[in-house]
Amino acid sequence: MRARAFTLLETLVALAVVGVLIGVVGIRYINAKRTAYLTRLQAELRDLVTAQEAYYGASGTTSAPRYAETLEQLGFVPHADVTIEMRGGRTGWSAKATSIELPEDTHYCAVYIGEAEPFEPAREEGEISCLPAKRDVL
Repeated sequence: MRARAFTLLETLVALAVVGVLIGVVGIRYINAKRTAYLTRLQAELRDLVTAQEAYYGASGTTSAPRYAETLEQLGFVPHADVTIEMRGGRTGWSAKATSIELPEDTHYCAVYIGEAEPFEPAREEGEISCLPAKRDVL
């Protein structure tokens, strides 16, 4: 009795199926990574909001309360792969976070509080907004 071997056609079909599966899994993996990086940016901005509110509250004990104007003044150090650009003043501040792992011209998050010129895409005071919106990444 002869052992039956795979034909060329069966081998090509199997390779095509494996190729499609790798393509689907690869796209999902890339989108999951992007979503994770955007989530990290949001977390950094939430931490910055908390630090600014603590600074604002503490500054009001001796004079009129104010926000920190720089990250250094605030003592805030973001995660190593996150860059935060902040504009601040006495009555408000805004910040934009980018990741070294994502294209900074298309993937970033922003927030603003008080009387400050917001970075895009921040529209509502205190609400962290990202580009692309996390729901658009997948």
